[in-house]
Amino acid sequence: MNLTNDITELVEAGVISPETAGKIRDYYGEKGGQSSNRLFVAFGVIGAILVGLGIILVLAHNWDAFSRTVKTYWAFLPLLMGQLLCVFVLLKKSESVAWRESSAAFLFFAVGASLSLVSQIYHLPGELNVFLLTWMVLCLPLIYVMKSSITSLLFLIGITFYAAETSYWTYPGTEAYFYWLLLLSIIPHYYLLVGKIQKEIS
Repeated sequence: MNLTNDITELVEAGVISPETAGKIRDYYGEKGGQSSNRLFVAFGVIGAILVGLGIILVLAHNWDAFSRTVKTYWAFLPLLMGQLLCVFVLLKKSESVAWRESSAAFLFFAVGASLSLVSQIYHLPGELNVFLLTWMVLCLPLIYVMKSSITSLLFLIGITFYAAETSYWTYPGTEAYFYWLLLLSIIPHYYLLVGKIQKEIS
């Protein structure tokens, strides 16, 4: 079934007016554009995550051959690349959801990678829950600056893992008070998102 040919046939047969035909084409054109845009966003985010993980694997394979100074440079390189990419997106591609989501996801993982690498290079002591808390606090502004829903979901996963690590998976467990503060901090993003969706619907 070819929609364009069918609409043309209906217009020629006098079943619908040319104005109605134009409205139908516009409707299905917007619908198709939205679905392809969502697919582009999904592939962009998956691509950003895979590139980030690939860089980490390449570095991990050659890690022992590097000096401490070189290791430090490599530790901060993904973070610098992610920040430059986000600045580029904010200046040049701010209207593109795919660019915003993929660059924010890349920077989210770059922050975690840099934190863990610096801790490993300089043998900084610390617990996993402290690492997760630091990572999530540093990435919280990223959600609002980049207006990234993917980063907000990754943030929710991170703070949930932090709460489980703090309260349930370690002995003796303590109350994860920061979890509730971080959870409250994400609510404005979803409030704005719901408002935007309602505006688009109406």
